[in-house]
Amino acid sequence: MFIDGKEVNIKTGDKLRVTSYTEATLPPFMGFGLKFKKIILRELSSAAREFLDVLSDKRSINTNEAIYIPRDGSAKTKASKAYRELKKHEMVIRVRKQTYLLNPAAVIPNRKYFNQVTEEWIKNV
Repeated sequence: MFIDGKEVNIKTGDKLRVTSYTEATLPPFMGFGLKFKKIILRELSSAAREFLDVLSDKRSINTNEAIYIPRDGSAKTKASKAYRELKKHEMVIRVRKQTYLLNPAAVIPNRKYFNQVTEEWIKNV
């Protein structure tokens, strides 16, 4: 058997452990970062949690950007208030009209694009 271009001899009964390394250190699943889970559960209003949930559902898992178009004036007011709260906790920033970037440490994107999303976040903060 060859691993990384090197011949490896494995005898019957031997155990082989393979570990993969990436530049980004993050869990192998989509979800919320641990630091931000505490904020979500303890500090955010229900409106902010709901708006974060909507943005998380609408986001691209590759870019962590979500487009949100409010359906009416009251939804716009509610979203605006929730956005201010999320921005205060550094969870979301508006990058263009009706387009939001979710903090990759808060809402974890596709691991393949984690570094790119992080660079975009830092550039926009």
